[in-house]
Amino acid sequence: MFRPKAAWARFLTSLAALGFLSVASSCSPSDSATDAPRAEAGETASSERTGLLVGADISFLPELEDHGAVYSDERGVRDLLAILADHGFNAVRLKLWHTPEAPYNTLEQVMGMARRIDDAGMVFLLDFHYSDSW
Repeated sequence: MFRPKAAWARFLTSLAALGFLSVASSCSPSDSATDAPRAEAGETASSERTGLLVGADISFLPELEDHGAVYSDERGVRDLLAILADHGFNAVRLKLWHTPEAPYNTLEQVMGMARRIDDAGMVFLLDFHYSDSW
């Protein structure tokens, strides 16, 4: 018997696996710990130099921004994505909820955030949630 929810779950799982494989395959075979340059004293290793993904889950950013949150660093108040990118982050993960009650983590909202992430030149990772609670 065909079960639409089970088929949808298998489809989303396949997409997530393909996304992981494409990210994993983007690292060249020579990217090993011994090939990465060591940071000098007082320096941090750049993700660009090591070929690693350095990221954060900022799924709640739109909700926080809607409630007045602002972010700043030594350059002043700026977009969080710009701050993260300037501090070595090159990947962002977002959650997509199954049937959210609030206007956050919906397909439309996640697509808008994905555009912001792409505009910031960062890798976008999508985390599918098959339910709306932990």
